[in-house]
Amino acid sequence: MFFIDIAVPRDIDPKVNDIENIYLYTVDDLNGVVATNLEQRKKESEKAEAIVEQEIGQFFKWLSSLEVTPTIVALRSKFDEIRRAELAKTMANWKDLPPEGEKRLEALTNAIMNKLLHQPTSVLKRSDQGNRNDLYVDALRNLFDLETAPHEEMELGELEE
Repeated sequence: MFFIDIAVPRDIDPKVNDIENIYLYTVDDLNGVVATNLEQRKKESEKAEAIVEQEIGQFFKWLSSLEVTPTIVALRSKFDEIRRAELAKTMANWKDLPPEGEKRLEALTNAIMNKLLHQPTSVLKRSDQGNRNDLYVDALRNLFDLETAPHEEMELGELEE
């Protein structure tokens, strides 16, 4: 049998607790249970906060990675556009260049472009290693005046609204 005495002063004599199969709970006992529960909830809330912080970090990594692919595509496109224009000017001056020579020049300029873009592309793709890709993306877009779609220019503050 259980007795709960929440009165102040107590209504039930504490000696009742000495009787077999009778249990007396007072406000003090309940306060202990409440304190224990609060402490456990505090520990669990700290775990939840750590999970939320980790997921926020993952979200921002993912968000940053959304900008990487369009930037790489725009960068390669810009370089290829320049490469083709310069190749066309060179070809115009070499009227007697055989088709095999044209193919070799095309392959040469393409290889040079790929080698030049390899390192920046590799750095941008390493988003899972804690790099600040947003800085690299912004720098490349500004340095090479890369075109971006309107949704790519959305500021972080607009996402939070």
